[in-house]
Amino acid sequence: LVAGDEIGIFDGDLCVGAQTLEGEIEEESPLSVIASTDNPVTPELIDGFIPGHQITFKLWDISDGNEISLSEYEVEIVFGDLIFTSLGSAGFNLTGQLVSEENSTISSLSVLQGNYPNPFSVATNTTITYMIRKAGKVRIDIYNIKGQFVKSLVNDFKETGSYRIIWNGGDKNNNPVTSGVYLYKMKIDGKYVSTRKMILMK
Repeated sequence: LVAGDEIGIFDGDLCVGAQTLEGEIEEESPLSVIASTDNPVTPELIDGFIPGHQITFKLWDISDGNEISLSEYEVEIVFGDLIFTSLGSAGFNLTGQLVSEENSTISSLSVLQGNYPNPFSVATNTTITYMIRKAGKVRIDIYNIKGQFVKSLVNDFKETGSYRIIWNGGDKNNNPVTSGVYLYKMKIDGKYVSTRKMILMK
């Protein structure tokens, strides 16, 4: 990311905040983007974010005006859970990756599709589905919102195909974890592919 590039904050397809980079983002002075909440005075018009909805973002390259693919960046949540709140905030780091042609192919063809149900409870468990279109060593790990490792669900060679794995809300020792937000990350042959979020409720 360079000066002039833009970052937009979205609630679904609605842009609720944006900021233009004035230079390289320093760790001591992170970029702040303010998002606007929906105005309750005009209920027939959604003109801002709705509390409880998930925060998403997009990046644009100033040199050509095209959207920057987020597959080139690994997202690390620093605080918050990337859910819109009326007076809250969330922070995240974007870590750039050197994407080789091989890694780009793996990322575009292999998909961490999500989990259902979400939110879920220990009584119901949750099923994570993912698709592999290029055989390789697949690893799916679970982390808590602080980035601490919880459990590895998949760590094996997988052929091309669709797969599913059940998480029962247990840690690496099969002890029940506390309720909250958890992240699950998929890598193939050691290369980052995707991270998604799930919510465990008691």
